[in-house]
Amino acid sequence: MKIQKVISNKDKRRYIRFIYEVYQNDKNFSDLNILFVKTFLYGLDDYARRAGVLPLIIEDNGIKLVGTFISTADSKELKLSFLEFLPDAGQYIRAILDYGQTLLKDLGLSRMIVGINGQISYGLGILAAGSSRSFEFNANYHPEYYTEELDRIIERKKRAFSYRFSAEHVLSAINPALIDRVLSTYSIREMDKKHFRKEMLIFGRLCHEALQGTPYYADKTPDEMYQLMKKMRFLLKNEDILFAMKDGREVGFVLHHPDYAEFCTKPRVNYLLLFLRTLYKRPETLIYNAIGVLPEYQQSGLVAALLYRSIHIRKERYTTAVSSFILEENTPSMMLFQKLSEGIHKEYRIYEIEKKE
Repeated sequence: MKIQKVISNKDKRRYIRFIYEVYQNDKNFSDLNILFVKTFLYGLDDYARRAGVLPLIIEDNGIKLVGTFISTADSKELKLSFLEFLPDAGQYIRAILDYGQTLLKDLGLSRMIVGINGQISYGLGILAAGSSRSFEFNANYHPEYYTEELDRIIERKKRAFSYRFSAEHVLSAINPALIDRVLSTYSIREMDKKHFRKEMLIFGRLCHEALQGTPYYADKTPDEMYQLMKKMRFLLKNEDILFAMKDGREVGFVLHHPDYAEFCTKPRVNYLLLFLRTLYKRPETLIYNAIGVLPEYQQSGLVAALLYRSIHIRKERYTTAVSSFILEENTPSMMLFQKLSEGIHKEYRIYEIEKKE
């Protein structure tokens, strides 16, 4: 068994080819997340460049596993991201986790997380179960045997869920009087794509301030968020991001958009191809990618108002929506989506490993 650092472009291409090998017979696979893999492998944005990125290949008569360790100065955690392996890979998983223990000591970090792709903006959790295992935009996708293998090796784990809901159910479950009360104090506006950079800097600031208390969150500057979002610029519509306003200042947001993965039934996709396909057809499902409110405005009903307004403006075109991941320990969000949803859509697992003394 050989653990090899991925340094050369040749090895980076081998890393990516192995991912295609893992999913070669999976009819639900789409390679959208490989765009994120490439971002870290090749340092394509500021966040990836400032992070400590160590991609590895484990070989034993051919590649058996690939994974990338990612660390940042603002986090005490080491993340094992973009982990991919073939069935019966227990010994190779243990080998890369042992390697991670060495890194924890060298870097002075306290624990290792398996299931975060560098930062929660790029995906959280190993897919464990779902009513449909089809790939979705900005959601992690894995074969069923991944959690079976990892459960045998890693004891400590947390769960996250996504929920499915219908426009009709959401609009009937939220009391219109509540929305009227909230909007007597706050207002909601759509993003203005004519000033895209300015809007994304606002969006990045809100994400940082609203989500920084979220478990597993790592700081991403407003400009780094802009760099991520500008890849989607030609896909996004003004209504895809709604801002909650108070006294002329943005205090909350919801990012929701069509599930562009419905167009990605074949490998080798990119953002330009997605845009061209949207000219001829619109997806059937909405993805609730992220929602947040500044701490001082939480418990104000703003989250419900943002959800209500976003559903209402698109109810004629989209009757079904799914949420992004919600951590099980996030009680307020879990309670809200359990009330609004028609049930759990998918389950994800996040694995935690403490540093050995």
